[in-house]
Amino acid sequence: MESWKGQPWVFGVQPEAAEHVVYQSADCPPGTRALLVTDGFYRLVSPYGRYTDADLISIASERGLGVLMSELRGMESNSADDAKIGRFKTSDDATALLVEF
Repeated sequence: MESWKGQPWVFGVQPEAAEHVVYQSADCPPGTRALLVTDGFYRLVSPYGRYTDADLISIASERGLGVLMSELRGMESNSADDAKIGRFKTSDDATALLVEF
């Protein structure tokens, strides 16, 4: 596979991508929460501006990811907003994982 010539690798299905994974670890107190999201799920923050980063994790913790996903899909339901908001497509893959340590 051709190199990306110094560009960052995207985590994907290519076996070569695994050779470029960068990770680090950190201690965190019990109860620490982390929210991992794709860019599609992050639309709730940008471009929609519905939540801040801090709000997103709070709402996910309090109300659940399903509620946020439903809200996101509702906001994406108007394809006329695509050009106005700068979306290339009406809905995008949207994935989120809330983890508590």
